[in-house]
Amino acid sequence: NNVRRWVGVAVLFHVVLWWYMPNNGYTTDLNCWDWWRDTIYQYGFAHCYQYATIEYPPVYIYLLGLWRWMVFDFSQPLYEQRYLYKYIPWCFSLAGAVWLPFYLQQKRINPANSLLLLACVGLWYNFFAWGQIDVIHTLFITLAICCAADKKPTSSALFFLLALNTKVQTVVFIPPFLMLWAVNTNGKAGTWVKALLMVAALQLLLLLPFLISKATLKVYLAYATSVDRYDYVSFFAFNLWHWFFANPYTESDTMLWRLLSLKQWGLLLLLANMAVLLVAFGVFLFTKARLAQTNRQYLARVFLLFALVGIAFFYFPTQMHERY
Repeated sequence: NNVRRWVGVAVLFHVVLWWYMPNNGYTTDLNCWDWWRDTIYQYGFAHCYQYATIEYPPVYIYLLGLWRWMVFDFSQPLYEQRYLYKYIPWCFSLAGAVWLPFYLQQKRINPANSLLLLACVGLWYNFFAWGQIDVIHTLFITLAICCAADKKPTSSALFFLLALNTKVQTVVFIPPFLMLWAVNTNGKAGTWVKALLMVAALQLLLLLPFLISKATLKVYLAYATSVDRYDYVSFFAFNLWHWFFANPYTESDTMLWRLLSLKQWGLLLLLANMAVLLVAFGVFLFTKARLAQTNRQYLARVFLLFALVGIAFFYFPTQMHERY
């Protein structure tokens, strides 16, 4: 009953978001999604990367095409319905908010703590006002973390792959996931083989239409060209670089300091920070975790590790977007 109460709160909260969803968003992205949606309709999934400059991996492209078929009213101008894109991440936000109380109860944590998710303004404002999709891969990453913490490396790897096929920035979490998966498998080759086969099968399924149409290079370019596109010290992100520049949005990260560019300094700081985090977590992992698999302290440290990696990814590199 206690869980159902907080699930009800989460559903009610999202109903309110649905009802008051503004008919606007970040125009540049909405224009892209209009283009991609119409290209999918005209040429199909298999050829959409060949006829449009698509910058996202396949998962969102599939969702975009499916949404066009399920939701849009073709008797009305499609341009006036572009706000409906916001309901794609809304669905994932709702799914995560409904799942969380059950997960907390399973871990013997008060389900009322799920309200902290609803209080995270940045999470729902991201799609409610901007129409962005970051909540989708955030949910996949969270599920991957929970599975890894519960010694389910195969499920964790599959959710991680879905996140990676939604947003390229997921790669920053590879080191902590590898550490957890290594501990989960206990050096058993069979577990690694099973996980790798399942991951390969899912990736093949996601890429199958593009393999058939020989468009895999275009899909690869969607990954490769999504980074290093804006050589600004900061792309409106309020991070480390505000300590050194009055307006980092107008400064190039190719500027040299002590023989290295600012971009290289940012990456070095990120790697150094992650190294410290991973070493600290490794010390904890190999001394206490095996004795406290279901302990809240273990789960808290797992999430703390990933949270700090995410913060470091936002705080140190150049070219960072504000919404990350």
